[in-house]
Amino acid sequence: MSTVLNPPSPLRKWVRAHPTVKSLLRLPSRLASPFRRGTFFNTVLRYPEFLSDLAEFRRMGGMAPTLRLYPFLHERTASHGVDPHYFYQAFWAARKIFAQHPDVHYDVGSQANYVGMVAAAIPVRFVDLRPFGVDMPELQDDRGTVLDLPYETGSIRSLSCLHVIEHIGLGRYGDPIDPDGPAKAAAELTRVLGQGGNLYVSVPVGRSAVEFNAHRVLDAVEFARSFAPLSLVEFSMVDDDGRFRVDVPMSAASDQNFACGFFHFRRES
Repeated sequence: MSTVLNPPSPLRKWVRAHPTVKSLLRLPSRLASPFRRGTFFNTVLRYPEFLSDLAEFRRMGGMAPTLRLYPFLHERTASHGVDPHYFYQAFWAARKIFAQHPDVHYDVGSQANYVGMVAAAIPVRFVDLRPFGVDMPELQDDRGTVLDLPYETGSIRSLSCLHVIEHIGLGRYGDPIDPDGPAKAAAELTRVLGQGGNLYVSVPVGRSAVEFNAHRVLDAVEFARSFAPLSLVEFSMVDDDGRFRVDVPMSAASDQNFACGFFHFRRES
């Protein structure tokens, strides 16, 4: 079972025990937070509306202490707004995993919300250099990397690695610089996948490019080849316009700039 990795310091414990001090320390960051979510001038123009709403709330008897203000100024939008890469990849992979219903699913470095969603239905073992550190029996942290997985060859039947491989070898997360990072990651994921096992992978696809040190954009066909001898069961993608395109040829990604390719591989029995 996971444990809290970084217990609070004595100073942090003292601050937590004094709510007024805690609120005072947080207030500057909260007042500045809208500037991190929108442009400077757009944020400045939205503050009068916030102050007007605050005054109206207080006139109506609402309690809104100044030290507890937390302005969100950029969410009065016509649509909810989602990141299509992460939204669709979670739906795509989870649906496939739930259909197979393995005894346990393994994930390498994917987004926390996706991993938690899968763990609600199927026990998950999550591997990364930066474990979640959550305390729940359905989710176990295993320390390792996509280049050095702590599992025996051919031991896993259900495995995912979503929006991870494009970062490997660029140093963004403190990992060693390695131009061949994606190929090595593909080889390690392939190594641990057992007979009849399913592997779900996503990466940015389109015209091949390295956008150092954020990520790579990978050629879909070349990327799929790096998982030989696994069989490609399905290629789907979110295109540059944010459209979810299911079971399309990999050539559909060739003219994209920053699409997201979803690859379902299987090691045939």
